[in-house]
Amino acid sequence: MTAPPRRVVFVAPSLGQGGADRVVASWLTHLDRQHFAPELVLLRAGAIEHEVPADVPVRRLRAERIRTAMPALVAELVGQRPQVVVSMYSGVNAVLAGAHVLARSTARLIVSERTTLTRADWSPARNRLEPLVKRLAYRRADAIIVPSHGLARQLVAQLHLPAGRVTVVPNPVVDDDV
Repeated sequence: MTAPPRRVVFVAPSLGQGGADRVVASWLTHLDRQHFAPELVLLRAGAIEHEVPADVPVRRLRAERIRTAMPALVAELVGQRPQVVVSMYSGVNAVLAGAHVLARSTARLIVSERTTLTRADWSPARNRLEPLVKRLAYRRADAIIVPSHGLARQLVAQLHLPAGRVTVVPNPVVDDDV
């Protein structure tokens, strides 16, 4: 007897036209339905939401910003009880990790970091705070996905994460849409 597909919930602010949005749309389209039942949780609508396959349930949280979405995310995790929850967005990762803890969720938590830990256009305070918040949040994750080996090395070195939890998954190539 085969096991039922694992419920995988992707959490996103919206499906606009950014790179992470395209990655989410691609994963929702190409996940093997014999093994996975993908779902999508959004804060708001986006320009490429029409690319979500018809068999993928889409739910919207009643929150304008990810920072105010924590109660709605906790309720989502408690009410829906997914087996896996995924964020492909640096700005969503810490909030989702916090909601995962507060909900006492048993779902596997997968986050994806897509940017460096500090940036020249951020304030000195943010450049100090961002790595600290991510270190705390990413320790809760079962897996951290990054698009490059360089970023994987940076996360392991600067956030003191176990190398075995950081996995390089290059961005998908979308044929005619590139």
